[in-house]
Amino acid sequence: MIEWKTKSVKMKKLVVSILVFNLLIQVTGCYSSKYISKDEFLNSDKGDIKVLTNNDQSYSLKEGWYFIKNDTIFIDSQSKFKINPVGVSHIVLSDVKEIERKEYNGTNTAIMITASTVVITLLVGVIIFFANIKQ
Repeated sequence: MIEWKTKSVKMKKLVVSILVFNLLIQVTGCYSSKYISKDEFLNSDKGDIKVLTNNDQSYSLKEGWYFIKNDTIFIDSQSKFKINPVGVSHIVLSDVKEIERKEYNGTNTAIMITASTVVITLLVGVIIFFANIKQ
C-alpha cells in the first residue's frame, strides 16, 4: 500500500513538472511585439494589432476584425450578432499615435522548445534514477 502511494506521488510530481515547463513555453511565447509606423502598417501584412490614439485610447484588434480604406481603420464585427467588441466603428489614421503589431518569433520558439525538451528529459531521468535508488 505504501509503495503504491509513493509511486502516485512521484507520478504527480512528474506531471506537475511537465505542466510547469509547458507554462514557461506559453508565457515566453512565440510572438513578440513591434511598434511600426503608419506607412509600414499600410504596406505590410495585416495581423493582430494594438492601436494607441492621440487621446490615449487603446484598441486591441485581431486580424479579420478590421480593414483599411482611405486612411481609416474600420472595425468590422465578425460575430453573427454584430457585437462590436471595441466600441467604436472606425479609427482615423491621423488620430493614431502608435501601432503595435505582434510578430511570430521562430528563433525564440525553437530555443524554448529545445531547452524545455532537454530540461524535461533530464528531470524525468533524475526522477527515475532516484526512484530506482530507493528500491
